[in-house]
Amino acid sequence: MKVNLVQLLGVLEAHKGAVIIGMISRTDPPLLARSRADKSPTADRYPEGVQRLAQGRYMLNNNYGNNVQAQRTREDHPEPEGFQVAGLWEAKHPPCNGDGCPECNHTGRVPKGRRFGRFLVVHVDKPGTFYLRCRPASDGQGFPVKIRDEWKNPANDTTIEGEELDLLKSDYLKSKPKKSVKQQLDREIPYRTVNVDGVLTVTVGGTIYELDHAGDKPNWLE
Repeated sequence: MKVNLVQLLGVLEAHKGAVIIGMISRTDPPLLARSRADKSPTADRYPEGVQRLAQGRYMLNNNYGNNVQAQRTREDHPEPEGFQVAGLWEAKHPPCNGDGCPECNHTGRVPKGRRFGRFLVVHVDKPGTFYLRCRPASDGQGFPVKIRDEWKNPANDTTIEGEELDLLKSDYLKSKPKKSVKQQLDREIPYRTVNVDGVLTVTVGGTIYELDHAGDKPNWLE
């Protein structure tokens, strides 16, 4: 079933509390300008970059801070309630420097993201761009688990796999997965903001909804 973002939000709003979904998304992971290993130009190997098609299970409308504190309790952390959720996409706040400014709550940093309803956030510097707030299903170490994870080279429309995929991840990807330092957990609680523009389908209650990106979007300024 094809729906726009407004209609998809209506489907999600019909469910109370946290909502479990399946989601297929496509992203263009950022690459380094040169290989980490031999410093050769990345454009020689991936002239059009790479694409990642990921299918996974996620929880929407969950309380991230409570989830982390609960896991700290399970792991017998001495201060389970000591974890505080940072502001979304925090940026430095030079005029304040943490001294008496209510905008940044006296921290010297101001969040650039705002919640939009139960399921979305917006980046204040990118009007009209929406992100799903979600907790991915994770493994025993806290890293997200994908039902399907496919990498493509759009320049020649081939699948990147095996040794080439290992090489891509070790030498060309700009960032590597890493555990959270602030959570202070053995098993991390993953948290993601997924750009809606890259979402292909969302499965809710067994029904697959194909997202129409040309359709209506909510007005985030309201």
